[in-house]
Amino acid sequence: MNVSTQQRTRKSTTRTRSLVALLIAGHPEEADRYAVKLRMDGYAVVPATGLEQALERAEAAQPDLIFVCVGPWAVPALVLLVLRSDQATRGVPTVLVSDHTRGQLAAEVGGLLSTENVVPRNAAVHAAREEQALSGRPAGCGRRPGWEQWLSPKRG
Repeated sequence: MNVSTQQRTRKSTTRTRSLVALLIAGHPEEADRYAVKLRMDGYAVVPATGLEQALERAEAAQPDLIFVCVGPWAVPALVLLVLRSDQATRGVPTVLVSDHTRGQLAAEVGGLLSTENVVPRNAAVHAAREEQALSGRPAGCGRRPGWEQWLSPKRG
Protein backbone atom coordinates (compact mmCIF):
# COMPACT_ATOMS: atom_id res chain seq x y z
CA MET A 1 0.00 0.00 0.00
CA ASN A 2 1.55 3.30 -1.02
CA VAL A 3 1.38 6.59 0.88
CA SER A 4 -1.42 8.12 -1.23
CA THR A 5 -3.62 5.04 -0.65
CA GLN A 6 -3.00 5.26 3.12
CA GLN A 7 -3.89 8.97 3.16
CA ARG A 8 -7.05 8.38 1.12
CA THR A 9 -8.12 5.58 3.50
CA ARG A 10 -7.44 7.72 6.56
CA LYS A 11 -9.43 10.66 5.16
CA SER A 12 -12.44 8.52 4.32
CA THR A 13 -12.65 7.10 7.85
CA THR A 14 -12.28 10.46 9.62
CA ARG A 15 -15.69 11.74 10.73
CA THR A 16 -16.46 15.21 11.93
CA ARG A 17 -18.74 15.60 14.93
CA SER A 18 -22.01 17.29 14.06
CA LEU A 19 -22.93 20.43 15.96
CA VAL A 20 -25.19 19.82 18.94
CA ALA A 21 -27.78 22.20 20.37
CA LEU A 22 -29.28 21.62 23.80
CA LEU A 23 -32.88 22.85 23.62
CA ILE A 24 -34.50 23.65 26.97
CA ALA A 25 -38.19 24.44 26.59
CA GLY A 26 -41.18 24.15 28.87
CA HIS A 27 -43.90 23.91 26.23
CA PRO A 28 -43.91 21.10 23.63
CA GLU A 29 -45.18 23.45 20.88
CA GLU A 30 -42.31 25.87 21.45
CA ALA A 31 -39.81 23.03 21.64
CA ASP A 32 -41.00 21.62 18.31
CA ARG A 33 -40.87 25.01 16.59
CA TYR A 34 -37.36 25.84 17.80
CA ALA A 35 -36.11 22.29 17.16
CA VAL A 36 -37.11 22.60 13.49
CA LYS A 37 -35.22 25.89 13.18
CA LEU A 38 -32.14 24.47 14.89
CA ARG A 39 -32.14 21.37 12.66
CA MET A 40 -32.49 23.54 9.55
CA ASP A 41 -29.40 25.42 10.72
CA GLY A 42 -27.36 22.22 10.94
CA TYR A 43 -27.66 21.25 14.59
CA ALA A 44 -28.48 17.89 16.09
CA VAL A 45 -31.04 18.77 18.77
CA VAL A 46 -31.02 17.34 22.30
CA PRO A 47 -34.32 18.33 23.94
CA ALA A 48 -34.82 18.85 27.67
CA THR A 49 -38.00 19.83 29.47
CA GLY A 50 -36.42 21.35 32.55
CA LEU A 51 -33.16 22.62 33.95
CA GLU A 52 -32.28 19.47 35.89
CA GLN A 53 -32.81 17.27 32.84
CA ALA A 54 -30.88 19.77 30.71
CA LEU A 55 -27.82 19.56 32.94
CA GLU A 56 -27.87 15.76 32.78
CA ARG A 57 -28.17 15.77 29.00
CA ALA A 58 -25.52 18.48 28.58
CA GLU A 59 -22.97 16.32 30.33
CA ALA A 60 -23.52 13.51 27.83
CA ALA A 61 -24.10 15.60 24.69
CA GLN A 62 -21.43 18.30 25.13
CA PRO A 63 -23.51 20.94 23.28
CA ASP A 64 -22.11 23.63 21.00
CA LEU A 65 -25.14 25.85 21.69
CA ILE A 66 -27.74 26.08 24.43
CA PHE A 67 -31.13 27.42 23.40
CA VAL A 68 -33.47 28.18 26.30
CA CYS A 69 -37.08 29.19 25.88
CA VAL A 70 -37.93 30.29 29.39
CA GLY A 71 -41.49 29.66 30.38
CA PRO A 72 -43.37 30.33 33.58
CA TRP A 73 -41.58 27.35 35.15
CA ALA A 74 -38.31 29.23 35.58
CA VAL A 75 -36.72 32.49 36.63
CA PRO A 76 -34.48 33.60 33.71
CA ALA A 77 -31.71 34.92 35.95
CA LEU A 78 -31.60 31.65 37.87
CA VAL A 79 -31.41 29.67 34.62
CA LEU A 80 -28.38 31.69 33.49
CA LEU A 81 -26.65 31.38 36.85
CA VAL A 82 -27.17 27.61 36.95
CA LEU A 83 -25.89 27.21 33.38
CA ARG A 84 -22.82 29.28 34.28
CA SER A 85 -22.09 27.19 37.36
CA ASP A 86 -22.27 23.74 35.76
CA GLN A 87 -19.08 22.36 34.21
CA ALA A 88 -20.92 20.88 31.20
CA THR A 89 -22.63 24.16 30.25
CA ARG A 90 -20.16 26.82 31.40
CA GLY A 91 -18.91 28.89 28.47
CA VAL A 92 -21.28 27.35 25.92
CA PRO A 93 -22.98 30.05 23.79
CA THR A 94 -26.50 30.50 25.14
CA VAL A 95 -29.59 32.02 23.54
CA LEU A 96 -32.35 32.80 26.04
CA VAL A 97 -35.87 33.64 24.83
CA SER A 98 -37.55 35.46 27.69
CA ASP A 99 -40.16 38.02 28.70
CA HIS A 100 -37.32 39.88 30.45
CA THR A 101 -35.16 42.35 28.57
CA ARG A 102 -31.43 42.10 28.17
CA GLY A 103 -31.00 45.00 30.61
CA GLN A 104 -33.22 43.42 33.25
CA LEU A 105 -31.35 40.13 33.12
CA ALA A 106 -27.96 41.83 33.11
CA ALA A 107 -28.93 43.72 36.27
CA GLU A 108 -30.15 40.54 37.97
CA VAL A 109 -27.07 38.42 37.21
CA GLY A 110 -24.40 41.10 37.46
CA GLY A 111 -23.89 41.47 33.71
CA LEU A 112 -24.20 39.12 30.78
CA LEU A 113 -21.25 37.21 29.39
CA SER A 114 -20.21 37.58 25.76
CA THR A 115 -21.56 34.07 25.12
CA GLU A 116 -25.06 34.93 26.40
CA ASN A 117 -27.75 36.48 24.24
CA VAL A 118 -31.26 37.41 25.37
CA VAL A 119 -34.09 37.55 22.86
CA PRO A 120 -37.39 39.06 23.99
CA ARG A 121 -40.52 36.98 23.58
CA ASN A 122 -42.73 40.07 23.65
CA ALA A 123 -44.87 40.20 20.47
CA ALA A 124 -44.66 44.02 20.34
CA VAL A 125 -40.87 43.85 20.10
CA HIS A 126 -41.06 41.35 17.25
CA ALA A 127 -43.66 43.48 15.43
CA ALA A 128 -41.40 46.53 15.73
CA ARG A 129 -38.45 44.56 14.37
CA GLU A 130 -40.52 43.31 11.45
CA GLU A 131 -41.58 46.87 10.66
CA GLN A 132 -37.94 48.01 10.79
CA ALA A 133 -36.86 45.18 8.50
CA LEU A 134 -39.62 45.96 5.99
CA SER A 135 -38.53 49.60 5.90
CA GLY A 136 -34.95 48.56 5.16
CA ARG A 137 -33.52 49.42 8.58
CA PRO A 138 -31.58 46.97 10.76
CA ALA A 139 -33.96 44.93 12.88
CA GLY A 140 -31.64 43.16 15.33
CA CYS A 141 -31.28 43.58 19.09
CA GLY A 142 -29.44 46.89 19.00
CA ARG A 143 -25.71 46.14 18.87
CA ARG A 144 -26.23 42.45 19.58
CA PRO A 145 -27.17 39.95 16.86
CA GLY A 146 -30.57 38.30 16.78
CA TRP A 147 -30.72 34.65 17.79
CA GLU A 148 -30.87 33.50 14.18
CA GLN A 149 -27.29 34.75 13.69
CA TRP A 150 -26.11 32.68 16.66
CA LEU A 151 -27.40 29.51 15.04
CA SER A 152 -25.25 29.64 11.91
CA PRO A 153 -22.78 26.79 12.33
CA LYS A 154 -19.17 27.81 11.90
CA ARG A 155 -17.80 25.28 9.48
CA GLY A 156 -14.11 25.26 8.93
